[in-house]
Amino acid sequence: MSLFGPGIGECVVIHLGDGQWIVVDSCIDRLTRRPVALDYLEQLQVNITEAVKLIVVTHWHDDHIRGISTVAREAHRAELQ
Repeated sequence: MSLFGPGIGECVVIHLGDGQWIVVDSCIDRLTRRPVALDYLEQLQVNITEAVKLIVVTHWHDDHIRGISTVAREAHRAELQ
């Protein structure tokens, strides 16, 4: 499990094993201007479309949903909760 964000915890990326991942919430990397979860998974060479199985939005505060639409678009096969 990896925690990200300016306050640490605005985005959580969880490896379930067997190449499966969950993304909880989203925040934007200040340098890349992309969702930090996508940057992290790409650095690990994870196939985002295939490997991200679930996207969870815990609450609709701006610091937890920035970039969630991009995550959902790139991980379009994942269930969104």
